[in-house]
Amino acid sequence: MRRLIGKLNPSKILLVEPKRPILRTGEDVLREGGIVIEKAFASVRTGHLVLTNQRLIWNETTRTMWPAKPIAGELELHEVVSVDKGNLLNFIGGGVPLRLRLKNGHDKLLWDDEGRLNEWVESITKALASHDR
Repeated sequence: MRRLIGKLNPSKILLVEPKRPILRTGEDVLREGGIVIEKAFASVRTGHLVLTNQRLIWNETTRTMWPAKPIAGELELHEVVSVDKGNLLNFIGGGVPLRLRLKNGHDKLLWDDEGRLNEWVESITKALASHDR
């Protein structure tokens, strides 16, 4: 039993490999890295964020158990109005987020998992500026 437990890799039990997004014609990856997709009182759901010259794509890497389903989503860059580090209310809700302001008036919050929040804000801001609106 001890040999079996010794061979188990906790990261393989708790995490799954992020799915590589299928890129469209003319789409290039600008940046990618770890994020926290959802924070709750007793749990955190982590994932992988990919910024391309056309979209932001995220996939959950935390293993989920039934009935929970993995979280995945994407936003077209033309749907994003601006990006920033959120405000005090967002901070109280779980730390400083990457806040995406959308054309429909909603916000999408994601949390940086690698301590590179400023780099994400800068990369997305540049992608928005160069994207045909």
